[in-house]
Amino acid sequence: MLNLWSDKVVSRLEHDWNSKNQPGVEETFSMTARLGNSFLDVGCGYGRFYAFLLEKGDKFSYIGYDSSEAMIDKAEAMYNNSDCFILHDVTKPFIHSMDVVLCNELFIHLLPEVQEKVLGNINSTKSKAIVISIQIKDDKDIIEEHPLEGESFINVIQNESTFIKTIADSIQGIRSISIHRYKLNRKVYKTVFIIGRHREI
Repeated sequence: MLNLWSDKVVSRLEHDWNSKNQPGVEETFSMTARLGNSFLDVGCGYGRFYAFLLEKGDKFSYIGYDSSEAMIDKAEAMYNNSDCFILHDVTKPFIHSMDVVLCNELFIHLLPEVQEKVLGNINSTKSKAIVISIQIKDDKDIIEEHPLEGESFINVIQNESTFIKTIADSIQGIRSISIHRYKLNRKVYKTVFIIGRHREI
């Protein structure tokens, strides 16, 4: 199941994401930006990481994929840029390869079997670094589904150790994995994996 969110859901998420001081987002973007100067933002939404890069002011190359046409339309309108935001089914082979692949808060809304397809597509790129975030809670695997603006909305909680094994099984040429955790509430953490790869894979 992919996130084919409508205009109504996109507007709601934009409001929620902008109105909350979300733990770990700025830190994730900062760590990602230090890993290279070309970026493939998988599940780019309306371009929050792109905005971060623009504000940072350094030279960069950027492509953002999202499966929601409403998200892509929003991003193009916000930044007056139709070249770098691409409507793409992330379970299908990627058509771009950059130094760094970022999946910020994408896997939180993808079922595990869909996540494995995305990891396979990431593996096929020549990226030297990969940044992925998930949510963890008491080392349990939980799939929550609830309506948002009348549409299905999935929130996936994962076991950290199991996900590390999935990464190791899916991504070739891993040189290093560092883990960073940010507390979202009393029991739930955002966990960010920074995966370094050997240059020749």
